[in-house]
Amino acid sequence: DGTYSVSAYHYTRLPENLVIPSEYNGKPVTRVGEGFSSGTYTSVVIPEGITVIGEYAFRFATIGSIVFPDSLREIEDAAFYDADIPSIELPSNAPLILGRSCFDGVDGLTQITIPGTAKLERGAFSGCMDLTTLVVEEGVESLPIDGFSSCVSLQNVSLPNSLRVIEAGAFYYCVA
Repeated sequence: DGTYSVSAYHYTRLPENLVIPSEYNGKPVTRVGEGFSSGTYTSVVIPEGITVIGEYAFRFATIGSIVFPDSLREIEDAAFYDADIPSIELPSNAPLILGRSCFDGVDGLTQITIPGTAKLERGAFSGCMDLTTLVVEEGVESLPIDGFSSCVSLQNVSLPNSLRVIEAGAFYYCVA
């Protein structure tokens, strides 16, 4: 289709301030693929034009800050699985699919706002043990199985009037 996906070789030493390129050989980069896992990054900038962050792209990574573009439409399964990220701000201007376990087990994340344009898949934020505050914006109609299960510190939850379905186990083991 005339576009590129950017990936890194596993165990490649990457810069602490990682900037994903927006083009390669004069053609747009639209996807972030695998290979950025287990890295330690002070910051990660994902530029406009990127529409997909692929499976396992940043699993096990430590990320001080991350910027998501408004062009982002999907974060695939386990993209940030078991990563350490203190803050996540998801784009809210267009439909966004949050894949299975995309942020499962993220450490350091204390609050998250789910934009009204988002569709969450199973286990999207399960196991985020530091998560204390969840805001789900107007427009979200369902929360999936295990969506926020095992978020053991979760204390403050704001749900919208648009919410029609909370699937079984969406908040399983949320004991705070």
